[in-house]
Amino acid sequence: MKLHMQSNSISAETVNAFLIKLPGSEFKFWHPKKFCSLRGKGNYLLEIWFGNKDWKIKAQRTGTTFNVLDEFEDTVLAVAAKYNIKYSD
Repeated sequence: MKLHMQSNSISAETVNAFLIKLPGSEFKFWHPKKFCSLRGKGNYLLEIWFGNKDWKIKAQRTGTTFNVLDEFEDTVLAVAAKYNIKYSD
């Protein structure tokens, strides 16, 4: 399963992972770079691969001192539906 988002959803980048912000919210999650790709003219499209639709995303909302204010864990399909993210199987 793949999620299709805009590349400006990337909040931070390390050598091995992206910190991805969910659209219309303050929740973010880490995902390995080897399961992500940037596509399109100017790399505007971010594709994020997951094993299947039952995989879980654990997203967190943090404060200014990076303390966790809120978090949730849900399936990829549920997160895509909740945040209106395009996906493909």
